[in-house]
Amino acid sequence: MPSLFSRERLDLPITLPHTHPLDVCLVYPPYSSITHPSLGIELVNQYIQQQDLSCEVVYANMLWANRIGLRHNQKLIHAPQARQTAEWTFAGAAFPEHAQSQLEAMEKAPGVRPALQEIAHRVRPLAPRFVQEVVQAILARNPTVVGCSSTFQQSGAALAILRMVKKQRPEVVTLLGGANCEGDMGQAMVDNFSFIDYAFSGDADEAIGPFIKRVHQEGLVYDHLP
Repeated sequence: MPSLFSRERLDLPITLPHTHPLDVCLVYPPYSSITHPSLGIELVNQYIQQQDLSCEVVYANMLWANRIGLRHNQKLIHAPQARQTAEWTFAGAAFPEHAQSQLEAMEKAPGVRPALQEIAHRVRPLAPRFVQEVVQAILARNPTVVGCSSTFQQSGAALAILRMVKKQRPEVVTLLGGANCEGDMGQAMVDNFSFIDYAFSGDADEAIGPFIKRVHQEGLVYDHLP
């Protein structure tokens, strides 16, 4: 498989297909399959639109694959999840204050092949700029709510994106959902990261639409939550 890793592609700015104002933006972050759309986030998109709210999905996983090259992206997607190599590439963007300890952790990580470490070290410095560009493109649409999927190896990128959203526009309501928010994990996300306003655990099909409409109209709410 040929590499798409080239300077010309790396320097391309992040652009979204539309520029009109948006009520809700849903983000499908790296690392996740680029061969098909996400059924879960597309269903959430439809439930929100049924509430007469404008909503779109940004496939940031595709934008990232274009940024770093298909071969590098696929190597990281298929890396052993127990090693968390893919997550590590966005750890610096999510938590720059811990950058040094993150580098030390990778040096000590057992079982990570040298070739994979080289790819991870090569793409990691690109993540902060990528996150900033994605967030700028999203906030240019003036959404009141930004939600991120977090399943398997999407946590690092999702946290980096939502943290940047809150930093640049604190009034935007942030939401996290997906398998990494199941049960106690969802509560832990909200408890440990102040830039996450809500985490959805489990099947949100019936609740997500009315909840997002209420938040869009009222801002942060803490009573009668689904």
